[in-house]
Amino acid sequence: MKIDAASAQNPPVDVKDVWDETRVRALCEDVGPSGLGDLLCLFHADMPFLLARLNASIVARDAETVDRVLAALRGAAAHLGLKSIEALSIQLRAQPLDAAIADRLSAELARIRCVSPIPTAPLES
Repeated sequence: MKIDAASAQNPPVDVKDVWDETRVRALCEDVGPSGLGDLLCLFHADMPFLLARLNASIVARDAETVDRVLAALRGAAAHLGLKSIEALSIQLRAQPLDAAIADRLSAELARIRCVSPIPTAPLES
């Protein structure tokens, strides 16, 4: 795993803070490193829609929809091994109408973008 420091304003302390290495290894074995890269691109491409839906639901004081969006985000993050997003989603579900939720998620998404889970060396067993 590697960190692309050139794009990091607020880099993670450690790659292990962001990624579940066991899950990343399993995904690389299942879909290959390029397949994992494609899945991550799709995940990031969906974020503007999810964040907009989250903001609209918070403004509308619709706690049920906020919870559903955060649950979907948690599940997608867990599937990809994005443990920092998964943990933040769980934490934010406890405060569903907090106006800062989308900002906290946006900040974390920006923070993790500079961290690649794709191994640069062969996977170890």
